[in-house]
Amino acid sequence: MKKLITLCLLMATIFTIQAQEKEVCDCPKPKDGKFVNICVLVESQDYNYKKELMAMACADPKKDSPEIIKAKVNCMFEKYYAEFSCDSEGFVVSQGNVLKYSINQDFNHFVYGVVKDFGLDINIKDPTDGKTLLDFILDEINRYKKYPAFQDRVKELEDIYNTLKNDYYALHAFELNKPQYRRGVKIDLPKDILQKYVGKYS
Repeated sequence: MKKLITLCLLMATIFTIQAQEKEVCDCPKPKDGKFVNICVLVESQDYNYKKELMAMACADPKKDSPEIIKAKVNCMFEKYYAEFSCDSEGFVVSQGNVLKYSINQDFNHFVYGVVKDFGLDINIKDPTDGKTLLDFILDEINRYKKYPAFQDRVKELEDIYNTLKNDYYALHAFELNKPQYRRGVKIDLPKDILQKYVGKYS
């Protein structure tokens, strides 16, 4: 009898989770103009991008919990990642992702904001060039290093690179398939391995 009750509870939990996931990701695709508008907000360094992203994801701050809002924006952003493309004179990645565009437009707070407020994944390869945000920043650093007049920009980009790498766990494209160490996350190892290092690293 206990096994039957446990099985019923498990099935009910699974169905509830599936229903919540469906609800989180059932927002219709935003109209094309909405994606372009995010680029315009980034160009203007306008923090209203937060409201716009929530509206695009059918997230309602009055009704939805912060966790549901994050889940909805995450689902929408990943689902339509390729649609979040921007183009402008001076932006070296034609139709590159808005994350890269925000760095190009000196609006790095967009990247910090979408990670902090919505937990967005910044380690997705841009379909335009197959590179991540961190790859793009490194390319920009190397590009600007060739010009003595832009050394201040190099320093700015290096600071952004280090912040994203160390505090936001940003990765290069070649690192995406490797197991990653994250500061503050406990690593569990078998006791027989740990015993070999007693007194050395403990």
